[in-house]
Amino acid sequence: MTFADLFPGELVKNPYWVLSGRIQGMNGMDFKPTDFTNELIEIRKWFRDVYRTARTEAQCFIVERQYADEFPGAHVHELSDKYVMVTPPQTNTTTLTSIDELWWQEHGFNKPIVARVHSHHIYDAYQSPTDYEHLNAGLLEIVIGRIDHKELHVAYWLDDHKTGRNKVTKVVIPVEQGV
Repeated sequence: MTFADLFPGELVKNPYWVLSGRIQGMNGMDFKPTDFTNELIEIRKWFRDVYRTARTEAQCFIVERQYADEFPGAHVHELSDKYVMVTPPQTNTTTLTSIDELWWQEHGFNKPIVARVHSHHIYDAYQSPTDYEHLNAGLLEIVIGRIDHKELHVAYWLDDHKTGRNKVTKVVIPVEQGV
């Protein structure tokens, strides 16, 4: 097998989101990060644990529960009745999180991933130059920043192979005290 054999002849369409001036689900409804508030709170708890123990960024996928077994070698954590968090093998530093390339090509690429989420730990939620350069797998990308704050600080964008990247949207989602 050559390196070129690792890539499909035709890019697979994102099974969840399409870019048509804004990010829309296949049902035509606009993406709203508030629809994922509970899942993002659980992911942020994990990001806080990672930062507390290793002082690094980290990343994970939001995946529908029925597809959890499609990611061998990754850890699967419950998020909600509908979704799980899949944490692939990764190398993390204070400024970078990187999925193992061989694992991604064999087990992550073109899989049913609702969103890829990564942490900017104590920094703002934004699309960094590294994000812009490297996060281009046609996924809904979500960044959680300011993980030490009560509110959820979220930035998101869709990297769409056909129409290009949409603009980055930043939101702050108020959450109940003590979360």
